[in-house]
Amino acid sequence: MINHIDSFPRYKSHYTRSVSTKEFLNPELSLSKMYDLYSANEPHPVSLSTYRHVFYTNFNLRFKTVKKDTCKTCDQLTVSAASAEGEQKTLLQEEHNMHLQSAEAAKKQMDEDLHRALLDTTVETLTYDLQKVLSLPRIPTNIVYYKRQLSMFNLGIHSGSDNKGYFYVWIENEGGRGAQDIGSALLKHIHDCVPSAVEHLILWSDSCGGQNRNIKICLMLQYVLQKHKTLKTITSDTVFLDTVFCRTTPNLETSNVPCDDRKGCTYLKT
Repeated sequence: MINHIDSFPRYKSHYTRSVSTKEFLNPELSLSKMYDLYSANEPHPVSLSTYRHVFYTNFNLRFKTVKKDTCKTCDQLTVSAASAEGEQKTLLQEEHNMHLQSAEAAKKQMDEDLHRALLDTTVETLTYDLQKVLSLPRIPTNIVYYKRQLSMFNLGIHSGSDNKGYFYVWIENEGGRGAQDIGSALLKHIHDCVPSAVEHLILWSDSCGGQNRNIKICLMLQYVLQKHKTLKTITSDTVFLDTVFCRTTPNLETSNVPCDDRKGCTYLKT
């Protein structure tokens, strides 16, 4: 039974892999389905309750990945305020409100930057985000549950100047999800899609270390600034977003892909 549970491939969450040891099974699996697969090939299977007990006590596995990012500061303040009393509770609630106000200010600034790029031909604003890992192929055959599926990565970039989204897609044998991979896609977009008249480039993203909070991305942006014919400034607002991500939406395109994927129709631009 333990060997059977251990035979299923598992994955790390894209969003919480740095702070959690949980691993995730194929989201189309369930405990009942796993038990059915187990009992179909076991002459003397244990009961479902025993199978469930072993699953939850011997393994740190889940069936669904985190659907969206959550703000660490919001989570911490909410939990602390719930267990606090009196003046301490009031102070925590006030701190949370100030945090939310800062988040609203960041969201407002990002919207203003996007609108500015729409009106001013010398300004371009890009928001970008890496979607959660997509596993291929998407087929319901039972044998897939025992196989290590191919991972596909998708970086979504939203352009303020034309109000359009662009997807840069690659599979795991072509690259990973580190700084060089993100930087390569971002560099290609700047080279191919940023209008030639742009003098000021504004970048918005979350605080993921593989996207902007690292020296490789900084050096890439320095290279762009030195080589680009018209660019005079590049502004990155990632560090600020580290504390106010709870109210910002760095990229709208990647959040819509899972919905399209469930409908069986995903449109990708490369």
